[in-house]
Amino acid sequence: MYTRHLVELYFYMDFTYDEIAMILSIKHNMTISVRHLKRKLHELNLTRRKGYSDLDTVLSFIEYPLTASGQMHGYRWMCQKCLLNGLKVKKEDIRFMLRMLDPQGVKLRQRRCLRRQQYFSKGPKY
Repeated sequence: MYTRHLVELYFYMDFTYDEIAMILSIKHNMTISVRHLKRKLHELNLTRRKGYSDLDTVLSFIEYPLTASGQMHGYRWMCQKCLLNGLKVKKEDIRFMLRMLDPQGVKLRQRRCLRRQQYFSKGPKY
């Protein structure tokens, strides 16, 4: 029971299988092979390549940063933002959505010709 919770915890913290096995052996004195760890994860229905978020939810999440400062960033930054907000997505899906929602920004990033932020002030030394 105790091992199950630890395995789940480290899995959701996005450690690799080797790292989980090493942490369990060093920190918790539980020697477990990587193969046995994979069997445990299979029993708990924990997989890395399944259970992606709904594309409509991801699309609505991506639209908001594109209206603000997110238009300067690429798909890797957008993938990180999705992961930080609990959305599990494929990078290819993000790239496709960005091409669809912001084609001009994608072209500028491909040419490495980025726009600078514009600052407005009422006068010098204001």
